[in-house]
Amino acid sequence: MIDRLKQEEHRNGLSQESPFSHSVRRRAKKQHKKKKRMNMPINNKLLGPIQPARRDSSRRGLASKPASKEASLQKAAREGGKAFESGALFGENPYHPLDERALYNAWAVGWKGSKTLQELQTGNK
Repeated sequence: MIDRLKQEEHRNGLSQESPFSHSVRRRAKKQHKKKKRMNMPINNKLLGPIQPARRDSSRRGLASKPASKEASLQKAAREGGKAFESGALFGENPYHPLDERALYNAWAVGWKGSKTLQELQTGNK
């Protein structure tokens, strides 16, 4: 019943909603967006919408292949140095098994002391 009355009012031009109200609403929405954009900090305005951060290639997991053999050797050397510093080479850390290559790299790259490779391998501190 109420819907029928509203339809009649609209046909007769008695309703409060004008036939141009949709364009008025659209213009108001546009102005609101513009105002919102003007209140944005200047650096965001220049850069546009925020982009998702790109994944850093150095943070990829084990699935990524090294670029070259040299790069993989350097990576192994770094890891060997880290393992040496954490005490993993002497079996103190059960999560890092004793590794020949890591031992050698720790001696060659990470360790600049008086110990020889044999001392490192035997675990004499």
